[in-house]
Amino acid sequence: MKTITKTVLVAAIFLLGAIASAQEYYGTTTFGDGSIDFAYRSAMDSQGNVYAAGIYSGTITIGNSITWAGGNADGFLAKYDNDGNPVWVKGFGGGFDDVATDVAVDANDNLYITGYFQGAGSQSFDADPGPGVYQLSQPSPFLSRDCFIIKLDSNGDFVWAKQVSNPAGANVNEDSKSIEVDSAGNVYIGGSFVYADFDPDPNTSFELFSTNGGSSPDGFLLKLDTDGNFIWVKTLGSTGIVEIVDMEFDANEDILIGGRFRNTVDLDPNAGTSTFTSNGGDDLFMAKLSSDGDYIWGQAFGGTGLDVFKSINNLPSGVYVEGMFSGTVDLDPTAGTNTQVSNGPYDAFLSKFDTNGNYDFSYVLGGETTDLEHFYDITEGFNGNLFVTGAFNGTTDFDNSAAEALTTSNGKTDNFLMEMTTSGEYVNHWTTGGNNSEDFPQVYFNDDNHILTMGSFRSTSVDFDPFAGEDIINVVGFYDGYFSHYNLYNNGNDNCGGAIAVACGDIVTGETINDTDSGGNEANDEFYSYTGNGTPQIITVSLCNGTDYDSAIRIYDNCDLANQVGYNDDNCGLQSEATFYSDGTTTYFIMIEGFGTSAGNFTMEISCVDTAVNDECENALPIACGETVTGTTANATFDASAPACGGVDITGPGVWYEFTDNSGLVTDYTISLCNGTDYDSKLTVYSGTCGALVCETANDDACGLQSEVSFQSDGNTTYYILVHGFLNATGNFTLNVDCTPVPPPNDMITNAIDVDQIGFPYTDPAVAMPAATTENGNPNNCDLTGANGVWYKFTTNVDGNADATIVTPAGASSVTFYTAADENATEADLTLVDQNTNQCAPGTSSSIFTLADQTYYVFVMNTGGITDILINATVLGVEDNTLDGFSFYPNPTSDVVNLKATSTIDNVAIYNLLGQRVIEMNNAANRMELNVSNLATGTYIMKVSIGGEIGTYKVIKN
Repeated sequence: MKTITKTVLVAAIFLLGAIASAQEYYGTTTFGDGSIDFAYRSAMDSQGNVYAAGIYSGTITIGNSITWAGGNADGFLAKYDNDGNPVWVKGFGGGFDDVATDVAVDANDNLYITGYFQGAGSQSFDADPGPGVYQLSQPSPFLSRDCFIIKLDSNGDFVWAKQVSNPAGANVNEDSKSIEVDSAGNVYIGGSFVYADFDPDPNTSFELFSTNGGSSPDGFLLKLDTDGNFIWVKTLGSTGIVEIVDMEFDANEDILIGGRFRNTVDLDPNAGTSTFTSNGGDDLFMAKLSSDGDYIWGQAFGGTGLDVFKSINNLPSGVYVEGMFSGTVDLDPTAGTNTQVSNGPYDAFLSKFDTNGNYDFSYVLGGETTDLEHFYDITEGFNGNLFVTGAFNGTTDFDNSAAEALTTSNGKTDNFLMEMTTSGEYVNHWTTGGNNSEDFPQVYFNDDNHILTMGSFRSTSVDFDPFAGEDIINVVGFYDGYFSHYNLYNNGNDNCGGAIAVACGDIVTGETINDTDSGGNEANDEFYSYTGNGTPQIITVSLCNGTDYDSAIRIYDNCDLANQVGYNDDNCGLQSEATFYSDGTTTYFIMIEGFGTSAGNFTMEISCVDTAVNDECENALPIACGETVTGTTANATFDASAPACGGVDITGPGVWYEFTDNSGLVTDYTISLCNGTDYDSKLTVYSGTCGALVCETANDDACGLQSEVSFQSDGNTTYYILVHGFLNATGNFTLNVDCTPVPPPNDMITNAIDVDQIGFPYTDPAVAMPAATTENGNPNNCDLTGANGVWYKFTTNVDGNADATIVTPAGASSVTFYTAADENATEADLTLVDQNTNQCAPGTSSSIFTLADQTYYVFVMNTGGITDILINATVLGVEDNTLDGFSFYPNPTSDVVNLKATSTIDNVAIYNLLGQRVIEMNNAANRMELNVSNLATGTYIMKVSIGGEIGTYKVIKN
C-alpha cells in the first residue's frame, strides 16, 4: 500500500460471527473475466480515492469504463471513491504478458505505476491508457521482462512513461516491485536486475551488471525526478540473489527498503560495506537509506528454510516488517535472540522495530503441520491499534499468548484481518474465504472510518457480507478481484444522539476501544436505545457473555443523561448486567462503558419479560381476608417512589396487592410470607392512595428470612401491600392475609356490662356483633351452643319490668333474659326467665317482669351486622320515698312543677315508667321550677337528691 496520506491497509477481511446493528455492510463489487484478475498493491490519494494496480486478462469493467487485454495479460489501474464505488479502470499492455505491480500518489494526486512488460515491434507495450499511443519496446530480441514507470495526472490521463531495459539483447529480466514518491515529486523504484540501463533517456545511458557478472540478480533502487529524468541508482550486491520487494518513507523521508537475499548481501550500496550471510535458503533484509541514497543502517534475519518478505511499513508507533518463515529462525536481527520454529511449511511473522532499526517484538502465527500463514500488510486504525492482514490455510491460532483463538480456513487459503495493540497483544480477528484460495488482502479506513477492502478470490459462493446478512458472489475466472465497503467498528453511537436502536432478543457485538468519554464518566462509552412495544416490560441488558474488559452499564430515560433508571457494575465477575422497567412507550438509552478507564470488546444481549400484572401499585391485585395467594417478584421492577416505612427500605423489585375490609369491624390483621416463600423477603403496608401512599407498617425477617406484619384497623380502610426483597433479592412467595375481628368488650359473660351502674335506659352503641365469639357454656333451660353474642347485667330494687331491643337486626338474632344469684355468674349459673315474652328462640327483642332485689343477665346475638342495643328496666317504685324539708306543687300539673327545700337541691330528674330519664336539672338551689309541658300525659317518677339523700315522688302530667 502506497500513499502520502496513509490510512489503513486491509483486505478481504470478514467477520467470524454475526455482529448485530453495531456494524453495517454496504456492498461488494467484483471484476473478472475468464482468466486472472487481481490487484497486487494499492494507494489512497488526498481525497480518499483508492487506486489498485494489478493484472487482468480478457475484459474488465469497473465503473463506467471497460478495458480489453491486448495480449495474454495486461496491467491495470482501477479507481474507487471514498465510499468504495468503482469510478474507472485504465489498461496498459501489448502483445505479451504485462503486469502493474505497484502504484503511488504524489502530493498533487498524480499517479505513478510500475511493473514489467514484454514485447517489441507490433507487440510493443502501449503505456498510454487513453486514446493516444506511447509505446515501450524491449531492446532484446529475446522475450524477457523490462521495467516500466508511468505517470498519469489526477484524472488518469497520460503524462509520461519510462523504461528500464536490458540493452545488450540478453535473455535477462528487470523486475520492479515497488514505487514511492517523495514530497518533492521524486520517484523511487525498487526491484531486481541482472543487466540494465537505468537511465530512461534514450540519448544517455547508465548501464550496470549484477555482482556476479549477470549470473544472478541484484537489488536496485532507482531515483527519477518528477519528469522521469534519471537522478541516481543504487544496487545491493550479492553472491546469490537480492530483490527489493517493498519500500516506504519514514517521517524524515529517509527510505526504508526490504526484501530477500540468498547467500550474501551488501546492504551498503556505496563505497562502504555492510555484508550479511543467509542461514539457509532465502533470508530477509531491511535497510534505511537517505534520500540521496546514503546508507544509514541495515540488518538481516532468516532461518534454515525459505523465508518470504511481504512488506515494510512505517507507522506512527514504529517500523513493521511482515512475511512468513519456515524451519527455525531467529527473528531478532540485533544482538538478542528470538528463536521461532514454524509449525507447518510456513508460519506468519510480524516484527516491530524503531526508526533506528532497534528490535522490539515479533508476533508469530502458526497452524498445523501442513498449513501455511503469512502477513501481507499492516496499518494503525483510528483507535490506535494495529490492523494486520494476511492469508492462512488449515487451523490457525491467531492469539500467540497462552490463550487460544482458533479458526479453520474454508478452502485452500482464506484472508484474515487481525487487530492487536502496538505492544503486541491480541485483540480480535476476522476471516473470509470460500472453497479455494483468497489472497492479496488490502484495506483502508475511509473518511468515515469505514473499511474499504480489496483483494483477489478464486472460490465459489464467497459471502462478502461480514455480518449477519449474506452477499454471495461466485468467481467468474481463474482469479477475480473484489472491492468491499463496510463498517467494522461503528463509533457513530459514541454519543447519545447517535444511539443504535436495539430490540428484545438482540445480541450486539461491539467495542468501546474506539469511543470517547461522551457520557461524563472516565471510561469510553457508546449508546444504544430501546423503545417498548406498548406493553410494560422488564428489560435486562447483559454483558456477561463475550465481554473482555471490566464493564459497566447505565440506563437513562433521556439523552440529557439526567435521570438514571438503571445501573450495574460487576454483576457477573467483572462483567455487568442491568435491569430496568420499560413502560412500553418511552425510549430508553443504554450506555455501555467501563469501570474506571477500562475499554474493550463486548457482547450485549437484550432480553425482555412482560412485567407482573401487579408490578405497579395502580394495578394491585385484590386479596381478601383468609385468602392465600402465590406469586413471584422475578418479573417485577423496583418501586422507587414507594416510601420506606418503619426502617424497612425499598431496595428490591416488588409486586402489589390491594386489601379492603368492608366489615366495619375493628379487626386485627396479620399479613404473612412465612409459609412457602423461597427468598429473603420484605413486606410493607400502606393506606392512602397509590399516588399518595401512607405508611402503616413494615417488616423484614419476622420469621427467618421471611416477613410478617400485624396491625389493627377499623374495618373500613383499603390497604396496599408491597411484597419486595432484601437488597435486590427476588423469588417466589406465598402471601396470606388473616383477619380476626376484635370482639366487643362484653363478649364474655365475665365482662358483662353492669347496666344499673350506668343507668337506664342504656344504649350500647355500634356493637360489633359479628366479632363476638362462641359461648363457653349453656344456661339452664336454654341451649346457647354455637351462639355468638354479648352480655349485660343489672339488679333491680323494686318490682317492675325490663326489655332489650336490637336496633338494627341482621343475620341470626336473639335476645334472652336470665336470672342469677348475683352479678358474678357464669353461663351455668343462669336460668332462663320463663315468661311468654322471653323465649330461648330467635328474635330481635324481649321483655320481662322483674322482681325486687333480683339479678338479671341479658344475652344478645346479632350475627349479621353491627347494631345499637337498647336495654330498659324499671328499677324504681311508684310510691313516694320522701325527704324531710322538701315539697313540690302542683301535682297533677300540666306545665310546671315548683320545687322547694330547706336545703340545697343538688339534682332533680324525671323518669318515665320505663326508667328513661326525660328531664334533669343541676341548679344547686333550694328553689327550682321544672317545665313538664312537653311531656306526654301519664305518670312519671321524680328523683330528687339533697345532701347525698335521694327521694322519689310520683308526678302526674295532665
